[in-house]
Amino acid sequence: MESRPQTPIKSGCSRPFKACLAVLILVTVTVIGLLIYAIRTPAIRGLVRCQSNMAEIGAALRRYADLHGSYPDDLSAIRKEYLKNPNVLRCPLDTSVNDRPSYIYHQPKPNSGPNFVVLVCPHHRFSTETPPARLVYLKKGIVKLELIEETDSKQHTNTKKSTKNKGMRKHPLGEE
Repeated sequence: MESRPQTPIKSGCSRPFKACLAVLILVTVTVIGLLIYAIRTPAIRGLVRCQSNMAEIGAALRRYADLHGSYPDDLSAIRKEYLKNPNVLRCPLDTSVNDRPSYIYHQPKPNSGPNFVVLVCPHHRFSTETPPARLVYLKKGIVKLELIEETDSKQHTNTKKSTKNKGMRKHPLGEE
């Protein structure tokens, strides 16, 4: 019998073991990423639906103003005739049980500028670690997210005084 030459045994991990280890690490990272995404999904989904609701309400308000020459006194005036679905008057993240609109409405005057805040939704907070946020709908038709910084009462009083004439509260980050 002929003997085959023996190959030396390599120390370390085999290729199949390294491949399995790499796949295991990738699967673990993917699962962790999906868990993080799933935790945030309800807040993000609610934010997107709320933006859509505010845009639809804004369009209804503009249609009302075009026909009547001014904006309505309150949101109930557009509920039946100007909205396809009256449920858009409620933020998806508003958990209250009443039937009132969950958006804060500020009636624009004829001389209100395009940056006048018409609608405010204060129901958005992504987690307890993030600052509270609110969505605002401007008269010019833009919906934007504003972070609300919690300040002491002295700074809050100064902010109110400096922005009274603008028709819009000061953006907490100093931008408008």
